[in-house]
Amino acid sequence: MIKQFSVLTLFFLLIISSVAQRVTNTYYKDPWRSKMVPREKASYVETVTYNIDSTITTEVRNLKTNSIYSSETLKGEEPFGIWKYSGNRGEELDYSFQMNYRDTVCNDTIPGLRFTDYFDDNDTVGYKAPRMPGSDMTMMKFIRNNVRYPAAARENGIMGRVYLRFAVSPEGKVERISVVRGVHPSLDKEAVRVIRKLTFLNPPTLRGIPQSFCISLPINFALR
Repeated sequence: MIKQFSVLTLFFLLIISSVAQRVTNTYYKDPWRSKMVPREKASYVETVTYNIDSTITTEVRNLKTNSIYSSETLKGEEPFGIWKYSGNRGEELDYSFQMNYRDTVCNDTIPGLRFTDYFDDNDTVGYKAPRMPGSDMTMMKFIRNNVRYPAAARENGIMGRVYLRFAVSPEGKVERISVVRGVHPSLDKEAVRVIRKLTFLNPPTLRGIPQSFCISLPINFALR
């Protein structure tokens, strides 16, 4: 009986250990982790957590203030969850969404307009384009201001043009975002993250009636 209990206990311990998180700590003088140092000489610690859902979280923490300098989670090469940075921008990047890699049918059109004209007023047909917050804000400027080139892609020289397709609803909301042609999981997800942030102050209207439209848009990632 005791032997059977010991075998069962060992069996359950093996199961628990196989699914438990694994954590490693490495110590550095600076948050950029340029040189490893002993724990007693460190100002920052990098904690790498191998989560049970196959994601890997890398967190850099200031040992003096116990504050997070950066936190990133990857599943393979795809960003996951909320990424945090306390550096110059002090921002959070939201990657907590599923990707859609379908070349979806895009039948939403507005009579009398080409898709390239959807963000400009056209008095000839009575069209009013959706407005973005900020008097001088354009789609391209918004993308430039919000894209964050993934560090791993930058370090490995990965670049290219991600083609997205999305719809703007009669309520002025961005919907049905899909990747028509991707480059790399990190670049693809960053492109979708930025488009998910798009907001409009008003819906597109044709002669005063709210409309919807669907467009394809390339987002370019280039290293200089």
